[in-house]
Amino acid sequence: MSIITQKTSNSEKISTSVSDFFHRFHVASALKKSNAVHKRGFSVPVIFSFLLASIFTNGSTYRFYQKQKEQLSFSDKTFRNVLNDPHIHWQKSLILVAKSVITFLRPLTDDARKTTFIVDDSMYTRSNAKKVECAALQYDHAKKKYFKGFRYLQLGWSDGNSFVPSLFPCSPGKESSNLILISGTNARIGGNVKLKRFVKAQK
Repeated sequence: MSIITQKTSNSEKISTSVSDFFHRFHVASALKKSNAVHKRGFSVPVIFSFLLASIFTNGSTYRFYQKQKEQLSFSDKTFRNVLNDPHIHWQKSLILVAKSVITFLRPLTDDARKTTFIVDDSMYTRSNAKKVECAALQYDHAKKKYFKGFRYLQLGWSDGNSFVPSLFPCSPGKESSNLILISGTNARIGGNVKLKRFVKAQK
């Protein structure tokens, strides 16, 4: 599953960590069950491993791609298409990976220690975004201010020491002028279904 060019010892460590994570927690299987199939002849798990590795490079994904593009077999448009594909059920893939992580951690936790699910209402701000789909003015109850962005309800599992995020659907505002269905696609696909569900929840 290694997709990172190993020019430095740090790159090698990231590559090894990402590969181990994919293998131990069955990420490729979770992506397949979430309708993440081949895109333009490229394996989605390979592309996703590149995206995951870019998080640990202290820079943007695009900058990471620019540094690696001579060794990569796909373009930046390919990984952007994967992220924007409304047919991929990203929430389902997260739940499946979270299940594998929890199953791995549970035997390491003392039986006397209580485990729990934690629910947290948070803000995801996009202050400078003008055309971000579904972004709207949201009221942050913690800071007592309005911000442009999304609200999301985060669900996670914890044993008191570790925290495993399991679900965090973003919710648009009631008056979002950017709320549109994904043009040229079936209204029943995953992306459009989630949008309509969020709109209904706001009413």
